[in-house]
Amino acid sequence: GRIVIPKEIRKHLKIKDGEPLEIFINQSEIILKKFSNMSDMERNFNDYVNIINDITGNNILITDRDKVISCNQKIISYKDKTIGDDIEDLLEMRTPILVNKIKPLLITQDESIKTNYYIIPLIVNSDVSGLIIMLSKNEINDNEKNVLDIVSKLITRQLE
Repeated sequence: GRIVIPKEIRKHLKIKDGEPLEIFINQSEIILKKFSNMSDMERNFNDYVNIINDITGNNILITDRDKVISCNQKIISYKDKTIGDDIEDLLEMRTPILVNKIKPLLITQDESIKTNYYIIPLIVNSDVSGLIIMLSKNEINDNEKNVLDIVSKLITRQLE
């Protein structure tokens, strides 16, 4: 079978052509939900976030393509919130980005933070599944970058 979802709904929910959906049945209703291979990994992500935070002292976020799915306790207010336009734009760039100059970053649709940041896309099977983001009041050094690089590789391997 085939289901056609109206363009306005796809645009509002940020569903792209060919993007997988999950289908559920709830009594007499059919429910369609955007598929995220990252949602099943939340417990592991929480461990990674806390370990990176312990090692570097920096705040860490992990997003899928729509929302923040994991973050350390100090910035827990971002969890489960829809990502902001800045983060959404960085998803499309597909390359790591280091900004060691305090500047505003729109994390969620209504919350911006002035910070240095290092962002690595999580690319699985040629698609960007999400981002891992390090936020810091200080310049992010090579050791901190290396820690985030290693964890991003571990996450990508687990998602494949």
